[in-house]
Amino acid sequence: MRIIILMLALISFIEAQDLSFLIGMRSSKYGSIGVEYKDIGFIIENSIFIDDVNNQYIRTKAYHNFLITNWIHLTYTLFYGSRYNHDYFDYGGILETHIKSTGKTIQAKGTFLPFYDSNLGHKYSYSASLIFLPFSEVGIIGGIRNIPEYRIPEKRVFSGLVFDLPHLWLQPEISTPLRKNAKSVTRLTFNFIYKSTP
Repeated sequence: MRIIILMLALISFIEAQDLSFLIGMRSSKYGSIGVEYKDIGFIIENSIFIDDVNNQYIRTKAYHNFLITNWIHLTYTLFYGSRYNHDYFDYGGILETHIKSTGKTIQAKGTFLPFYDSNLGHKYSYSASLIFLPFSEVGIIGGIRNIPEYRIPEKRVFSGLVFDLPHLWLQPEISTPLRKNAKSVTRLTFNFIYKSTP
């Protein structure tokens, strides 16, 4: 009960300061919480569903949104992450481009992610996708990427649903590796971000 009261008080304080409060999940594995002021935001991610505390992974992210035109949106993110036991760390940048057609019916997204992993060395990852929103707030997405869903870059195709609501973005998806005899398997993952209004 104390935690709920503390969370409600924190949200009230954030909204009183003209800040937006964010909560989300990435790849069904990383929970996140953060704040955003105008075009700048700060997020902390932490792995979930892992029993051993030493194997938990935590990442800090700072980002800046740029609105080039009404239909071209860029986001640049810097991040640093590490396991609790410090057996590895990673850091890098994420450049995301989001292009919307008139009426938002057809959208394209592209991501470039150069990063350094203390065990894997320097890596470069990407993602390219198309989104079709025939019902304004509900649509489908499909694309290709090698951005790590967990840690190791791996070329995969993915498709899923997109729910683009005023305060909530939700994307359940299925991804499968393109390489034959890959050790990984087809995965069903959930991604979402809830953002309060200041």
